[in-house]
Amino acid sequence: QALPEPMRPRGLPRGGSFTFLPLASFANSAGELFGVGLLNLFMIHGWVPLQSVYFSFNAVAWSISTEFFFYLCFPILIQNWERTWALKLLLTFAVLSSAVLWANWMQLPGYSGEGKGLTTHGLLYISPVARLFEFVLGMSSIQLWRRLQRFQKGKPLFATSLEIAVLILTIAWLLKQPVIIAIGSIVGRSGRDYFVHCGSAFAFALLIPVMAMERGFISKILSARAFVLLGEISFSIYLLHQVILRCIGSRFPLILSNLSPMGLSSLWVAIILIAYFVWRYIEIPCRNFLLRKWDGKKIENSQLSSGDEPLKTAA
Repeated sequence: QALPEPMRPRGLPRGGSFTFLPLASFANSAGELFGVGLLNLFMIHGWVPLQSVYFSFNAVAWSISTEFFFYLCFPILIQNWERTWALKLLLTFAVLSSAVLWANWMQLPGYSGEGKGLTTHGLLYISPVARLFEFVLGMSSIQLWRRLQRFQKGKPLFATSLEIAVLILTIAWLLKQPVIIAIGSIVGRSGRDYFVHCGSAFAFALLIPVMAMERGFISKILSARAFVLLGEISFSIYLLHQVILRCIGSRFPLILSNLSPMGLSSLWVAIILIAYFVWRYIEIPCRNFLLRKWDGKKIENSQLSSGDEPLKTAA
């Protein structure tokens, strides 16, 4: 509740129904179906930096596992946040730096389609331990939002200019990877691998709080209902697209390689519609159910606490 509305996460962790659809066709053996399947079920498969584990079944679901790690860390990280945010940001950066140094020292290979052994891809891109710095960086962006909140009041022209500036910076960052150009020789190959995948976090740590101000023209456009809806279903699209493509490819292998522009457009429309259906009729009801349970538990605890007041007073 401490976060402003535009900066709040739009849902609870998504997982089971997407991760295991269709489960059996993605498993290589009964042992993998059971062992790795359990890791997927409990959303911890992304914590194992081995490609055969974190890319098992629905490969893109590794991100749920990584997010789940962040959500488990959040109650600890948020404690005394105002006094300790800078220290926590520094400590998680030290963990990331140590991982990069160790990967360089061990000369870990980059991503391999064969999926054998430990790689920088698994250690620095997938593993939530290395990615925790980005999560804390995102939490820390609330500090910038608060300062902008005081500074931008009644200045829509300035807010629009700032939005355009950070948007251009983010796009340029994604296209040119300035950190790699500037310090690529210092951070080594493992560091370059990290910044290729994750370096844009620094740009987004500026973009998100600026857009969350909702004072400029760009953020007003992005507040339109259609864009908000696309944002709501975006993670469903991400989780479902590979499952859909793999199902089509396994049964009609020539279709995907010979798609016309009209066919590609139709495929994307179908994916978006399926994602909307899953979001509307699975994710939202499940989220509401959990929230009702949570609110009911809070009310129950509150009633218990108020019921104990006479005893406390008498004592």
